[in-house]
Amino acid sequence: MIRHGGSVEEVEMFFGMLKVEQLPLVAFIVNDNNDVQKANGGSHWSLLVFDRQKDQFRHFDPISGNNHRVALKLIEKARQLVGQNNMQNGLEVEKVLQQTNSRDCGLYVAQYLWTLADTAQMITPVFWISQEDDSLVIRIRAPHGNLAELDYEHGENMFVFTCPPYFLRLHFKQMVQEYGSGTGKLEWKSEEGEFHIRVPKLHRGEHFTNLDMITELLNPSREIHGRPLVEEVQSEENEEEMEEDPEGNEFLVDQEVSKESEASDYKIEKFGYGFGWSKAGVIERLREEIGHVVDLPNPEDVEIGLRISKCATFDYKKFDEGRYLADTVEPEEELIAIIAAEFNIKLSLTDDDRVKLKDLKTKPSRIQGSDCEVATSLVDIVFAYCYDQRVNDWESTCESGWTCSKLSPSLSYLTKFDTVREALLSATRRAVSYPLYRSFNLAVKVIEDTKKVFLEGRSALLHVLCDLNHIFVASGEFRYILNDLFITDYLIWIQSVPENVIEDIQKQLAELPAIHKTDLGWDLDMLETNAKLEKTTLDSDDDPDPVDE
Repeated sequence: MIRHGGSVEEVEMFFGMLKVEQLPLVAFIVNDNNDVQKANGGSHWSLLVFDRQKDQFRHFDPISGNNHRVALKLIEKARQLVGQNNMQNGLEVEKVLQQTNSRDCGLYVAQYLWTLADTAQMITPVFWISQEDDSLVIRIRAPHGNLAELDYEHGENMFVFTCPPYFLRLHFKQMVQEYGSGTGKLEWKSEEGEFHIRVPKLHRGEHFTNLDMITELLNPSREIHGRPLVEEVQSEENEEEMEEDPEGNEFLVDQEVSKESEASDYKIEKFGYGFGWSKAGVIERLREEIGHVVDLPNPEDVEIGLRISKCATFDYKKFDEGRYLADTVEPEEELIAIIAAEFNIKLSLTDDDRVKLKDLKTKPSRIQGSDCEVATSLVDIVFAYCYDQRVNDWESTCESGWTCSKLSPSLSYLTKFDTVREALLSATRRAVSYPLYRSFNLAVKVIEDTKKVFLEGRSALLHVLCDLNHIFVASGEFRYILNDLFITDYLIWIQSVPENVIEDIQKQLAELPAIHKTDLGWDLDMLETNAKLEKTTLDSDDDPDPVDE
């Protein structure tokens, strides 16, 4: 455009004439050529899309990662042109079908664009569900809906709402009455731009579960579960075939190359990382970009079972005795107040959470760990989040991304724990080794905060994960990769994992024996005793000599 328009100013004028700031999707064809005057573009093409509903740029690359840097540069130039509200939002890298040769990138980009345009006509609205003894009350925010085409129906375990351009289909665990039973009711709240629809329950008094599990309500068949600790061996005849994409969006999903699957399975089983230890090769490919987001220097070569001990050794080398003693022997008033503060993390789903959850694209994911192992790793992730919230007066800051990623051994060292206690011991070591306040008493308080979050259950954990997703996107330094590796899959998993898995973690936390300094494997008591003796000696040396009378 600059080549043909002649100047940046003319490009801006052209965008204004098209009223780009009002369009739901704005597509940019990206190529890897730095010379804008060159007529034939670059050697590789990808698609960058600004999604106004998400206020997010999305990148579709038929050779994953090839045009990543180019797309980041283009985003910085395009944010103002497209009218992005939050210019701190990072780039969302989409998993798409990959080209198999060096020639067809343009065809793939055209197919991505066609599929997006074909599926972007209907908008999933933000919604809330509450329940009474005999009915559900569904609030649907659809301020620009065409009331003349309003329609809704319900029956069995489903509710469907249509009011162009909005479409909503919900799947419940329990049953509702058929539409037309006479007890339903719809109200249009014009000031709020919301529909309030009352849907009668089939069985009066029945409690409907998981009404805050937004993604699960929208996509109940797309569950991600860990493998059980004891598996039933299946024959090849009984193995499920790959499920076809019901939306017909085959070009927006990964393809698997069967001849590499055996090697990949072996590598993932021994060296996997990310959610469910199901990924490999990602960090190696992006190491230059992601820098030190992950402390484990060579995850592709360190077996999963060795990472806990290596993490402890790494933490010990980074442990600063002076910093630790400063926060322990003579803590600042601010630190004392932080430790004494009452728990005040807001754990209910926010409107931003609901927007994020309704737009999640769920798909099956191969998982190496069991649900219990996946849940155990969530414990140290929540610990890191609770630490950040407590020290920052229950709010996130520009440093939250660093704190949450650094203090969680699952995120920073890609560990796999057998027990909740093991996970919290490792997180406590990191809490006294890296952050601004390095206090064992503070870490113990954060463990209590972690227990409270888990005690609040599935919905509270879902909110924490949504907040972490936002934190990693906003914090920069490529921490969004932690969403790709962990958080997005956790958001899907937590909505459908069996309740007994969460209950088991709650039980382990409730019965957790007190963690002592000696449990960390470092002689902190001796360190503190020597520091106090030294301080006492120095104080006595400072006392004035007695005056002879």
